[in-house]
Amino acid sequence: MAVQSRLLQTDQLSDSGALIAQLQALQSAFESSEKKVYQQALEASERRYRDLFETVLTGIYRTTPDGTVVLANPALQRMLGFSTDEQPVIHRVDGAAYRAALFTDGEVRAMEGVWIRKDGAHITVRETARAVRDGSGVTIFYEGIVEDITAEKRNELFDRGCQRILEMVARNEPLDEILRQIAHLVEEQSPGRFCSISLCCDGRLHPLATSPLTSRFADKGIPMRAGYGCLVHAAKCRRTVIVPNVAESDVFSRVQEVVKSLGIGASWSTPFSTQGEVRGVISVFAPEPTVPDAHEIAMSETVSRLAAVAIEHRWLYDNLHRQATKDSLTGLPNRSVFESTLAQNLRDNARLALLWIDLDRFKEVNDSLGHRIGDALIRQVAGRLSECAGKATLLARIGGDEFAVILHALAAREDAEACARKIAAELQAPFQVEEYELFVTASIGISIYPEHACTAVELQQKADTAMYRAKSRGKNGYAFFEDHLESGARARLETETSLRRALQNGELKLFYQPQVDLQGRMVGMEALLRWFHPKRGVVSPVEFIPIAEETGLIVPIGSWVIREACRQCAEWQKQGIDVKVAVNVSALQFYFSDLLDIVRTALDACALKPESLELELTES
Repeated sequence: MAVQSRLLQTDQLSDSGALIAQLQALQSAFESSEKKVYQQALEASERRYRDLFETVLTGIYRTTPDGTVVLANPALQRMLGFSTDEQPVIHRVDGAAYRAALFTDGEVRAMEGVWIRKDGAHITVRETARAVRDGSGVTIFYEGIVEDITAEKRNELFDRGCQRILEMVARNEPLDEILRQIAHLVEEQSPGRFCSISLCCDGRLHPLATSPLTSRFADKGIPMRAGYGCLVHAAKCRRTVIVPNVAESDVFSRVQEVVKSLGIGASWSTPFSTQGEVRGVISVFAPEPTVPDAHEIAMSETVSRLAAVAIEHRWLYDNLHRQATKDSLTGLPNRSVFESTLAQNLRDNARLALLWIDLDRFKEVNDSLGHRIGDALIRQVAGRLSECAGKATLLARIGGDEFAVILHALAAREDAEACARKIAAELQAPFQVEEYELFVTASIGISIYPEHACTAVELQQKADTAMYRAKSRGKNGYAFFEDHLESGARARLETETSLRRALQNGELKLFYQPQVDLQGRMVGMEALLRWFHPKRGVVSPVEFIPIAEETGLIVPIGSWVIREACRQCAEWQKQGIDVKVAVNVSALQFYFSDLLDIVRTALDACALKPESLELELTES
């Protein structure tokens, strides 16, 4: 501020009155200048306040005590859906809580509430306000600021909904219910819209959570062909498809009449995938032609990922459950399920029969034609056994070529016998596996609770013992457990254990039986294997050879027999006895050993001519 200075020359003043006049003039000039500066500052402040009032995004209002709006900034008018030249109206859903807080405390801070817009839509706001009173304490007006938090609250609700769905997934709740909750979440976020979730299966889209349109196809599914809607298009092109105006789009050409009758104006669909394959589509239908806003697009992408997570989790859970309870090759209950079911049945104390099934000659198929053919044969056998199993049975694959059947609530011994006969008869017909016609039979052992055993372990042991009894009778049959079989099984186990040590302990010996022609001339020697047990003495080959074949011990024993026979034949020839030696060879030696190398090595070691060794294949 500039004020014109006047130099006061005291010597020029004639009297004190003139001095006072000059001082008053100076004071008046100063006050006038100060008032102007103040007025300019006030006007600048008002301009800044008006600019802020006009441009701020937060709503600002002032109302009379009865609620009449006397001041509202543009942000509040936009928030309520009024134009700038309209008188806005504030309509609170719960105005009583607002007025009570102002009356009691004189203010509200960050109060959340619901307001109704001019068009009837509801918005959620966060409001801070105060009551302005005069000197006597009477309320003159209310003033406050308001923030539209509709989107924030909508996002919070959406996040909570997603969390709730993930918790359902973690609890392994039914997939159908999870997908319905996802559709419901979309409809909550977009009032007036319908949401549908469809899964891809067998070349069709099968609706689970349905809308009025997709429910028309709930039974047979929606064909994956053009013209059946944007959900089909989205599944085929693997991206979000938006149809703003259904009536003008070829995407709905095949269902145009249905779409018109249902009053569908717009639709958009988002596919979801797991392991690189499209598993389904989430679709939203609007009654009027429109395009989804940014929130709806983002929401569709989020819920599509939720659906993919739910399906992936269900697949993993079901797969783990199958691995834990199902045999991977046949799909039958596995040994774990069999044992738990048997234990539960025994706790129920109900009479039952256990059938232990072992396939005859299956190893020959597996070893000669390979595991692929063997596995295919096992699957076919499982299919036939399943046809034999009734409602009161549990059929399980124990492992390899062994199966077990539990006959629940057994009425009579004859019921178990009838089941065994049915199984044996069912397996009589040949099996066609690729180009091979295969024959396989079964030996079946039967034990009954509580006659034969009272525990699951004993019941299985006795059924297994009975099964070996059936095999010893010539296979392709069945046998019930009998007490005397147990002692035989123990003896067989003892024989097998001793036989494993017999070769290394030198307990096996070869004897030679002369072979003569019709003129009585000796033309060869047949090697005969004998076992000299340290305690039992001579053990008959009839007893130990079958055990050696079943356990595979025949392979090392047979190799030793060939070497020893060649050695003895070479020794006789050195003594001038020109003779051949014959050795019996088990079929298993062809399967489980390199018989050619074994023979060549034995001949070379003794410098024996090949024509001096004769190999005979046993009848078995």
